[in-house]
Amino acid sequence: MIYNYIKLLKPTFTKLLLVLTITITGATNAQSELLKDSILKKYIDQSVLVFQGKLIEKYSREENFKNYTINRDRVITESSTPRIFTTYVFEVIEVLKGKYSKKTIKVIRKGGCSKKLDKCIKTTLDYDYSLNQVGVMFLNYRYKSTIYKSIGSYRTALILTEDDTLVSQRSFEENLNSNKITANKKGEIIYKSNLKLSHLKSLIATVQKSHES
Repeated sequence: MIYNYIKLLKPTFTKLLLVLTITITGATNAQSELLKDSILKKYIDQSVLVFQGKLIEKYSREENFKNYTINRDRVITESSTPRIFTTYVFEVIEVLKGKYSKKTIKVIRKGGCSKKLDKCIKTTLDYDYSLNQVGVMFLNYRYKSTIYKSIGSYRTALILTEDDTLVSQRSFEENLNSNKITANKKGEIIYKSNLKLSHLKSLIATVQKSHES
């Protein structure tokens, strides 16, 4: 009799377990989405310019951009050691945040390969674009050096796919169709998912509206 009773309860228990699993998974996904959005809003807030563009030219060479550091006593030190930098020239498709009226924009990152010097400099924060590839970048402007740079290196240098999905540099080759967007313990976002351009535009509008109120 007890055995028969357990058999009757088993389907009910299985259904309850399934419902509980779905509920927990949904809550976890919702928390992940909130975390993702909050970090994206932080990047948007820190950017002076967010744009969508198509790469039309790139080159690496030794540059002598000025670098400024500030110590604990608020003393600013200037240095200008020649280093290899890569310049990306984009045709501007759309300005998503900020003001920019030119048809092209140059974005600079440290590192790259110089044929003239027969030398390559690589860093853990590298990103790269291929010619004609479309990307979305979050930029700040170095007024002293008069250059635009990605505010979060590879984290804020995104690739826009044909279906308007934004993918990080690190996950594009690894898993273009992954369904997960996560953030690590440091609060750094890891894009591995279907982050749509339309959603990013919505977040930008939200951030800008919050500054108006």
